[in-house]
Amino acid sequence: MTRWICLFCFCLYSPINFAKDVRILSVDEPPANYLNENNKPEGYAVDIINALKKQVGSNSEIEFTPEARAINLARTQANILLFSISRTDFRESDYRWIGPIFTKKWEVYALKKSNFIINNFDDLKTLPIIGLVRGDVREEWLINKKLTNLHSVTHHQQNIQRLLIGRVSAIVFEKSGMSQLFKALQLDETEVESIFTIKEAPVYIAISKKTPLKTFNIWQRAFNKIKQNGQLKKISTHWQKKLKDDFKIKSKISNQLLTF
Repeated sequence: MTRWICLFCFCLYSPINFAKDVRILSVDEPPANYLNENNKPEGYAVDIINALKKQVGSNSEIEFTPEARAINLARTQANILLFSISRTDFRESDYRWIGPIFTKKWEVYALKKSNFIINNFDDLKTLPIIGLVRGDVREEWLINKKLTNLHSVTHHQQNIQRLLIGRVSAIVFEKSGMSQLFKALQLDETEVESIFTIKEAPVYIAISKKTPLKTFNIWQRAFNKIKQNGQLKKISTHWQKKLKDDFKIKSKISNQLLTF
């Protein structure tokens, strides 16, 4: 009897069960992760997460939340899995990094009629107001670069609308997200243009630092598995075509991952 009780307890508290209990958080940043017209999670990164969930046997639902709240939860609680999160030097020690999923460019967008000329990073200081999203890595990065002309809101949609009515002089986002949101909001994307590329940033799946190491290892092994068995490349190939056909976004695949 004792033997069966021990076996039951092992199954109940095994590392696999710990991995199942992870809470999965994301933010609305199409086309990597967003809620579709049926209010269901969709996107390139969402498909990768679903493949990982299948590998570890997790039934956790993907939750969408404002980025500042997601970051706070991941920094203060255990068993929080976060995607898609840019990996930067000042974030390096805050999380355990499961694996990279794509690379994106940080672009500065302004109205075409504004005729701003930005030749280098220091020129960004001449813009009256740069719109950002609270908790977004680009906000964090620009604050660390000592820019003082920043103003943040909760969602990227708000920034696009603020830009179009002249409440901000520029916003920082990426081309794919801009295209998707302009389409969703039924707005004319030709009114805006990229005036400067700040950098290319790798985007990861991460798990909170307080999460047990054995839980992190299970998710990381699952990531390595979908890379080895071809699932990751298959997902990237599917979304490369979808980005081109549906959103007119060009992308490239390198080491099984998309850059867009």
